[in-house]
Amino acid sequence: MSATENRAGCHGDHDVTGEIQEDNVTSKEAVDNYGACGDHYDEMSSTTLFDVPWDDVLFQYILPLLPVQTLFQLRRVCTTSLLMIKEYFSQSKEINIARIAGKVTAKAFHILTDENTNLLRLNLRNSKGWLSDELLIPVLKCNPKLQLLDLTNCTSVSNAVLQCAAVHCPGLKKLMLRDCVWLSPEGVTVIGLYCKDLETIDFNGCWNVNDESLSVLVSSCPRLKSIQLAKIYGLTDNSMTVLAKCSSQLYHLNIQGCWRITDDSIRFLAEYGKNLKMLQIRECHQVTEMTLGKLRENGVKMDKLSPPSTRPRINQLLWSMRHKLNVQM
Repeated sequence: MSATENRAGCHGDHDVTGEIQEDNVTSKEAVDNYGACGDHYDEMSSTTLFDVPWDDVLFQYILPLLPVQTLFQLRRVCTTSLLMIKEYFSQSKEINIARIAGKVTAKAFHILTDENTNLLRLNLRNSKGWLSDELLIPVLKCNPKLQLLDLTNCTSVSNAVLQCAAVHCPGLKKLMLRDCVWLSPEGVTVIGLYCKDLETIDFNGCWNVNDESLSVLVSSCPRLKSIQLAKIYGLTDNSMTVLAKCSSQLYHLNIQGCWRITDDSIRFLAEYGKNLKMLQIRECHQVTEMTLGKLRENGVKMDKLSPPSTRPRINQLLWSMRHKLNVQM
């Protein structure tokens, strides 16, 4: 490979799948090759990229700034860079492929995760088709310190993944499952029973979640601060009452479209939700301003405008204009 080809391979937004090659060299061969590379570059420069401390500088301050595509391209430069990226992947605390999920393959995922036992954050948002239980479960088993798991819109996995995460990653703090229609009440329950440090959950669009499983989750996880439950049409006042009483640290609640919820449970939210700052409640037609007014008095921001009758004339006109333009506060 020429120097010009090397430079071209390190730039551009190429398909990750086109940049993956087998690891056909052993560590010894890579080290031997590093010596050869060093001799070659000594003639050109006194210092090369490989002379920079890997653990203290490259792995901490430089490689984390590079896109995943570029890291895969660096693997192709020479055997030394292959060894360097392989070691970096094994030490990484975060994997985020959300922006390129459609280009990743099972092979690429293996390269990213196979030797890693240090992950704290795993963002696989929009990984459709290629991501499976068989690929993900071994990763969860090997990373017990995982704190963030984002499977938003991942349609090819199942509740088996959640059961594994609950047992092997009990320190989870943030679980994002938006639009994961496969999520079952059993999956919600097992997460609640094992992951008691949860602070953020996103179940928006997971319409199989029911009152019983949600009640188990919120009563077992007292540190919850942000709860997203939009468009889960089966939820009623039963689970909302438990949520209001058990989630004393709740900061943000989204129950848009949960039309079965009424004033009865929102009153408890106004009474117990002392830390609540944001409530998304559009399309909850059985919740009235009589109850919402108490929350507004407590400084809670909402996606539903207050009625104009409580405002001065000029504010009434502004409210009317926003309403016609469908502008939300």
